[in-house]
Amino acid sequence: MKKVVVISLLLVLAFSFNTMAKDSYFSTKLGVSFNGDSIWEMPDSDTNISLDTDPGAVLAVEYFRPVTEHVDLGVGLAYQFKKDLDYSADSDVSDLKITSIPAYLTLKYNSDQVYLISQLGYSSFDLDYNLSGDGDIDSDGGLYYGLGAGYKFAENKFWELLYSVSNGEIKDNVGDHTEKIDVENSQLTLSFGMSF
Repeated sequence: MKKVVVISLLLVLAFSFNTMAKDSYFSTKLGVSFNGDSIWEMPDSDTNISLDTDPGAVLAVEYFRPVTEHVDLGVGLAYQFKKDLDYSADSDVSDLKITSIPAYLTLKYNSDQVYLISQLGYSSFDLDYNLSGDGDIDSDGGLYYGLGAGYKFAENKFWELLYSVSNGEIKDNVGDHTEKIDVENSQLTLSFGMSF
């Protein structure tokens, strides 16, 4: 429910920007996220597990409106395609894969061909798995943020390097017991983009 409310608010904000405003523009980005980290924190047992994530693809669409000579404010939506988690522990769970869909506000500071960018919002979090025993696993999203920089090598083409973090929660339901696990997924993404 939280993710529906957040995404709806971001969409309302996007339309309130007035899409016909002078100098407003869209950006599309297709990128590759390098090997990342997934940290699972189990508050009940004071245990942390650090897992590596395999590389994956990221697709994003953003809408910007200039607010000053150097600053653009916008909203964005990204799809972080399914990535494998390197998980080798002796467990009933195997073949772990994660998918995230961040919706965010974004702020861009432009300086000639180089720009800095920040993102803040909410990311859904989905965990795919094979379970050989009894039980059920639910996943939920959480806070998303990103920081990066870009280089405009043509009027409407650019490269962007972004470090981002997606938070979430896993509920491992076995019998009458539910174990909650806080998840933090971080990644570095290199993207090619176009604005129009």
